[in-house]
Amino acid sequence: MTVILHIFTFLVPLFYFASAMLYAATFFGNVEDAKTFRRPALATAVTLHLIYLALHTALTGRLPIANVYEITTLIAFTLALVYLFIEWRTGVGETGFFVITVAFLFQVYSSLFIAAESAAPAALLAPVLQLHIVAALLGYSAITIAGIYSLLYILLQRDIESNRFSVLFERLP
Repeated sequence: MTVILHIFTFLVPLFYFASAMLYAATFFGNVEDAKTFRRPALATAVTLHLIYLALHTALTGRLPIANVYEITTLIAFTLALVYLFIEWRTGVGETGFFVITVAFLFQVYSSLFIAAESAAPAALLAPVLQLHIVAALLGYSAITIAGIYSLLYILLQRDIESNRFSVLFERLP
């Protein structure tokens, strides 16, 4: 089981990277084939990440919330999950590159340093606290996505004010 967990440790960032590249091809290159495969690729990455988290939980007997690397992988997962929900709900996928790239960077950081250790402070084993931490991370992910959108629209506003109509102007919804 540990070998499978190690495989997923490197497989999950790989799928996030592939998803980010499909979103980049759509945003910067307007590649139609990438537009077709970007959401299924992200859904696959999120599903693999969920399996990875389930394996980690089964191996350690607790949610991965005991150290910064475990929290970082949960942040990457919730970022991708929240973005996938937003894209599914709105049908707009042009901003995916920016959000998925952040999730990819968080996951790479986590994958490089995470270790499946079962030792955790007793206070973190309370189910209510674990639920609270996961809910808080979902909220933080939503705020992070809002921050990314804000930054994109500030850049867009600067382009419009300087009469430059870049790729942001052409592609942002």
